[in-house]
Order: sequence, then C-alpha cells, then structure tokens
Amino acid sequence: MAYWHLLVLAVAAGAIYSDLRWRRIPNWLLLPALLLALVLRGWEGGWPAVWVGLQGWLVGMGLLLLPYLRRGVGGGDVKLLGVLGACGGPLFALHTFLLGAVLGGLVLLYLLVRRSLLRPALRVAWWEFLLPGSLPLSSGLFFPYGVCFALGGVLALWW
Repeated sequence: MAYWHLLVLAVAAGAIYSDLRWRRIPNWLLLPALLLALVLRGWEGGWPAVWVGLQGWLVGMGLLLLPYLRRGVGGGDVKLLGVLGACGGPLFALHTFLLGAVLGGLVLLYLLVRRSLLRPALRVAWWEFLLPGSLPLSSGLFFPYGVCFALGGVLALWW
C-alpha cells in the first residue's frame, strides 16, 4: 500500500467524522493533509510528482467549483476533493468525484423517497430541463455531502 493510500484513508476518516458530527470539514484537517501530500510526493518523485499533485488539487477543486457556486456543496467539500486529488493525482480526483457523486445521488434519492419528495423534485427537474433557470433546483434537503466524497476517495483507491 502506497503512502498516499494511507493519507487518503486518514483524511477520509477525519472528514467523515467531522462532517457527520459538525456538518463541516475543518481547514485544520485539510491544509496539513494537502501539505503532507505534496511533500511526500516530492520526496518520492521529485518536482514532477509535486506537479502531478498540484494538478490533482486543481482538478479536484475545479470539479466542484460550479456546484459550490450554485450552493450545492460546501467549501469543505471542495477543499476535501482538492486534497484527495493532491494525494492521488488528476485521474484519482476524477474517479473520486464520480464515485462520490454516485453515492451522493443514491443518498439523495433515498431521502427524497423517504420524505415523499421524489415526485415534486422530478417535476422541478423536468421544468428545469425544458426551461433552464425557470425554477430553483433546491429540494430543501441537506446532508453531509463530504461523507460521499470521502467514501468515493476510499473506493477510488481500488478503481
């Protein structure tokens, strides 16, 4: 198991605990993890490996920039995906994002069905498809999405 696998597991565990308990992922967890990921990359592969880590960080942050601006995810979720991308590189960030999005979609579907909100949510989504910008796309449900991205990072280790 590579060092960055252990770092991903540690960051994911901390993010899951923090997001479930306080509904936020603190900078004191993410900033040291980012620096450690880049230092370990540099130690293992020199500047080219650091550059790959920075690319992963940018890809991870970039993938969640639009959802963040539309208030679909929080800032901690954006930084978490960036840190996970710094650990594994740009392709790992993409895999983490995809797996986290699928997990988040499944959680949202469960919550919509459980609270009998699936039909109204589908109606809003249909009108948004036909007339973009016509209705707000908020279901009113909030859940700790960082947990989904953290689990997506753990699953992406074996992708």
